[in-house]
Amino acid sequence: TAVSMLDHIVVDTEDTAHQAIELLRLQSVGSASFIVLSRLDHLKTKMMRASSSEDPSLRENAPRLVELITPSSPAFNIAFYRACGDTLVA
Repeated sequence: TAVSMLDHIVVDTEDTAHQAIELLRLQSVGSASFIVLSRLDHLKTKMMRASSSEDPSLRENAPRLVELITPSSPAFNIAFYRACGDTLVA
């Protein structure tokens, strides 16, 4: 798919991801990929800059996928940006 990271599990810290991996291993239920929120601070500026620098007509005719998603908490916006990047929906 265009957004392969949508099946990743979002966690707050690397420690939480390690705990989850260990639980998956102990239960022998397979593996998972994670998006660690504490490691995404470098994307916040890029996410805001991309949103504010776009031509308004482009936003109306082809919005970014991340702008069409309403997460359960604003804290997850950056995780969706990590997964979707600047993918446009036409």
